[in-house]
Amino acid sequence: MYKIWEVKTEWGRPAADEAAVDVGAFFAERLGIAAEERQLEVLRCEGKRVIVNCSRQWGKSTLAAGKALHRAVTRPGCLVLVASPTERQSAEFLRKVKALAGRCGERVRGDGDNRISLQLANGSRIVGLPGTEGTVRGFSAVSLLLIDEASRVTDEMYQALRPMLAVSDGDLWMMSTPMGKRGFFYETWAHGESWAKFATAATECPRISEAFLKEERRVQGDQWFRQEYLCEFVDNGMEVFGRELVEMALDGGKEWGMTGGMVTIGVDLGTRQDFTAIAVVERVERRVAWMPSVFEGFHVRYLERLPLGTAYTRVVQRVREIARDGRLGGGRKVVVDATGVGGPVVDMLRQAELGCGLTAVTITGGERAHGSGAWWNVPRQELIMGLRVLLENGELRISRELRESGRLVDELVRMDAGGQHDDLAMALGLACWGGRSGPAGEMGNRLPGI
Repeated sequence: MYKIWEVKTEWGRPAADEAAVDVGAFFAERLGIAAEERQLEVLRCEGKRVIVNCSRQWGKSTLAAGKALHRAVTRPGCLVLVASPTERQSAEFLRKVKALAGRCGERVRGDGDNRISLQLANGSRIVGLPGTEGTVRGFSAVSLLLIDEASRVTDEMYQALRPMLAVSDGDLWMMSTPMGKRGFFYETWAHGESWAKFATAATECPRISEAFLKEERRVQGDQWFRQEYLCEFVDNGMEVFGRELVEMALDGGKEWGMTGGMVTIGVDLGTRQDFTAIAVVERVERRVAWMPSVFEGFHVRYLERLPLGTAYTRVVQRVREIARDGRLGGGRKVVVDATGVGGPVVDMLRQAELGCGLTAVTITGGERAHGSGAWWNVPRQELIMGLRVLLENGELRISRELRESGRLVDELVRMDAGGQHDDLAMALGLACWGGRSGPAGEMGNRLPGI
């Protein structure tokens, strides 16, 4: 047994002597986590600059949260900063740290100055930072700076964070799956000197089965699979959709040319600077006598972009008009962006007697979709890459006759992971996500409450 506790603190808890604490023992004996050999190799790295290029589901978040807590416990009075792509993700990270602290009997509270923060009995603090460069300045003497999902953090944010290590000569850790050949995470991995670099593909993780990986490659597409599970920087990261790939989806179908399939109406809500966009897609299936129907793809039947400044009452009215349009045929549902100002609009839509199911989606920067009932959190990347998989598989058709088809093509071609002016593309992503995940879908989880 390691002798960890040495000195009493003002809260009646002992402080720690770092030299007496092995991080593997801390995880096993204090947190009850049996870290795998590769994870221990990362945790025990003594480098001051560490970059971890890891697969989805490798355990990155738990590992990083444990690393942050270990530093705070073993260095009384230190400051640990955690940066994430969004404020919500930083808050989720600190919730994991708080849960781990509870496992080992550490009493924590807010530090009184920062909204997303924990302070330990020994005076150490862990502070979660919002995702914008303009609101992270002012910290100094940082012992450990952890950048979670670093490939999704902006270069401007990274540049604002690095000076915080100057006085303390603190440590910098970055952990993420790749996202194209772009940004500081890629540049550090490809060209960074004096960095300890760790790559951990899913094929090396004993907890991820070969059968699961085969299914993911088939469902998500090769390029997405290589990025998310094999840790490859697969392209230049600037174009999610090539023009040739998008234009191959154009056909001569008619606007409102319904054939009786399930219809999903995607609504991307705008603000004063962004347009509200609506996309109507029909799920097309091939039916053969006595055999289950086979999914063939989605046909985009209608696109509309409302003028800037359109009142939300008018948006609700327009969505209701489309949802109740007799040309839609049989089953239908509405999937609406509930991010930011979208919450009140969702309430208005629920009272509008749409005549069909309604699912609210908060678009996040996380890793996995999760939700309950008719409210879901869905990563932006999942919406975008869902469209890419459909395009790669030839399962998305866009009629050339649609008034906004040209604009949709341009948005898709110009889109990158942090793109702007993508209202129609996001409305389409919501519609296809809802169509894949609905009652008739075999490609994803059913959406409860629809």
